[in-house]
Amino acid sequence: MKPKITLLLAFAFLSCKETLSRQSIDAEQFTDLYITLLENKTQLEGSPTDAFAIRRASEILKTFKVTEEEYRATIQGYNADVSRWNEFYKRVVQRLEEHEQKKIAR
Repeated sequence: MKPKITLLLAFAFLSCKETLSRQSIDAEQFTDLYITLLENKTQLEGSPTDAFAIRRASEILKTFKVTEEEYRATIQGYNADVSRWNEFYKRVVQRLEEHEQKKIAR
């Protein structure tokens, strides 16, 4: 009976660990998601209805295979450590500058 309980506890622990690790989005994906939301900001703000903006934001999250809960958990994690925001914004600025340089080179 003890091996069954040990196995069950191990499985439960691994399941919880996997769930917790997926509650937040990895840094690269969060950066890409943020930039996409930023690029769509004028469309979202200028939408005729809030429902349209919510639907479009949901579509973007779905494209990145991210749930709203994961997005919120990621923001909470960044809020808990301000240095993560600093690193994040550096990556965002760097990516936007690279994107702008590519546009100019065309």
